[in-house]
Amino acid sequence: MIHYGVSDPEGEVKVIGRFKREWIDAISWNKLFIPGYEYSDSEKNEALNKNNIETIILIKLNNISTATQLTTTSLYSGWTDSFNTFSTTRNVIDNVGLVFEIYTKKDEFDKPVAVIIGNTKNIWGVGGSQVGLTLKVVERVLSAMKKEKAFE
Repeated sequence: MIHYGVSDPEGEVKVIGRFKREWIDAISWNKLFIPGYEYSDSEKNEALNKNNIETIILIKLNNISTATQLTTTSLYSGWTDSFNTFSTTRNVIDNVGLVFEIYTKKDEFDKPVAVIIGNTKNIWGVGGSQVGLTLKVVERVLSAMKKEKAFE
């Protein structure tokens, strides 16, 4: 089960999709539990047992930063035989950091058995989105987990 602790429904759907693309039987926390509703420990345990949940991966936003991007365009005007220059600025997502806490049923989801911290930086001056950068981190973490045979 994936508990995506970032307030971004579109990102959550895409993150779950990345896990499924790797043939991992993933389900969202929000499929079993209504967001904002308080559940007792026994209600949570009952839902987890009923759905045969063996592992919970909690994904939290650890770091996000923005940068100002300056774009300058120069156009030549044949009418005036001169260059006209236009500049625009905008804020773009520069860096996204995520923490993956992995809990297992073996110890009753009591404490994380592993914590993975991943970061990615927006490169080439492209105005990346938070979802796009988040997916880069998720793909890198999934690749590392597969390499270490975490899903076997």
